[in-house]
Amino acid sequence: TIAPNPFTPNDDGINDRAEIRFAIGNLNVERKIQVRILDLSGRLVWQEIRMSFGEQVLQWNGRDAQGMQVPPGIYLCRIEVDVDAQDSSHQVAQRVIAVAY
Repeated sequence: TIAPNPFTPNDDGINDRAEIRFAIGNLNVERKIQVRILDLSGRLVWQEIRMSFGEQVLQWNGRDAQGMQVPPGIYLCRIEVDVDAQDSSHQVAQRVIAVAY
């Protein structure tokens, strides 16, 4: 889940961060998890990479990798997990995330 969505990262203290929450099941050892925010052209805006398993909670503050506020619009949140089974149907998940000011 992503909440709030849309969110308004304008530093007013209200809905300034989007919480990205998901769970990785059927794993009992740490795996590489990549959460990427992409613009609609596919350009990487922000990412977090971690080694973990189970329930995950991340926050995106609406800034790019250089710390600049992103323009308002629609973005893709792409979650990728390294798993053992190549035919696993849940290696990658994508959700839409909206930024408004």
